[in-house]
Amino acid sequence: MRQHVIALVDCDCFFVSCERKDNPLLQGKPVCVMTGASSKGIIVLRSKEAKALGIKMGQPYFQVKPNFPTAICIPARHHRYTEISKVVMDTIKTFSPDVEVTQ
Repeated sequence: MRQHVIALVDCDCFFVSCERKDNPLLQGKPVCVMTGASSKGIIVLRSKEAKALGIKMGQPYFQVKPNFPTAICIPARHHRYTEISKVVMDTIKTFSPDVEVTQ
């Protein structure tokens, strides 16, 4: 009898993980990925360390930088996240041809 298994793969803090892949010095630090650039950006993704500091999703950069000086805020690089996501999905597809991707 063939058994079916359903797996859920959650790439928690994916954008932060991508940034850490490209820059290992970010490991263990409060990292925020933001839209926009400089003072007009807002936080869209936070590492566990940034969440522990109290940085909120959607918080403007101009509030984060003075209140959380140890936070590392990085502008989003969606093209890079797409590249890494493709590698992750291709790896998952080696385990099963039936993969559904949600965003």
